[in-house]
Amino acid sequence: MIGPLFDDPGRVRPAGGGPDAVIVWPDGGARGNPGPAALGVLITTPDGEVLARIGEYLGVATNNVAEYQALCRGLEEARRLGARRVEIRSDSELLVQQLKGEWKTKDEKLKALRARARQLLLDFSDWQVRHVPRSENTEADAIVNDVLDRYLPPTGPDGPAAPDEPLEALAAACEQLAGAIRRLPAGPETERLSRVERRLRAVETAIARVRASSGAGGGML
Repeated sequence: MIGPLFDDPGRVRPAGGGPDAVIVWPDGGARGNPGPAALGVLITTPDGEVLARIGEYLGVATNNVAEYQALCRGLEEARRLGARRVEIRSDSELLVQQLKGEWKTKDEKLKALRARARQLLLDFSDWQVRHVPRSENTEADAIVNDVLDRYLPPTGPDGPAAPDEPLEALAAACEQLAGAIRRLPAGPETERLSRVERRLRAVETAIARVRASSGAGGGML
């Protein structure tokens, strides 16, 4: 994941041990497809008490990848809270039908994420998933947009975001990852991670060239 975890200050911890059953409301979105993406998760008790609000910036991803990432993050948190039963309510029909096995999963990234979600579900004694309209999942959607608004450059009062702003977000993400790799202690994976860092720097350079050629300004971010 890229960017800090966003936990709502009003997050509620269940008293006297974890809840027996929770409802996970996952949502994911990208501004562009693919584009800068984020996940949002709301976890409640069956009677509506909010247990957690979670948001994370994902870097560049598709909408469907973001939806699955949100599901996995929500299941991880439900497990951490100690829930034994979980109900997933998602406005992504693709996610719901693939998770139930009704639709095939052809994309390799989605296959891996679906496998991860199914593995996480083994930690619960009972689970179910159902599709809900977007109008019922507005809180998770709001978390997604809040994370993207916090991470991406402000659009300003005069109109929509400039075309180069997603490029700025991508370049910033590459810089963060490359810096994190440099700070890692030496180990067996040092050589491989160094190659990853060089590739990230190459992406930064390519972005700078694109921005310069489009008149957005030169130089590295």
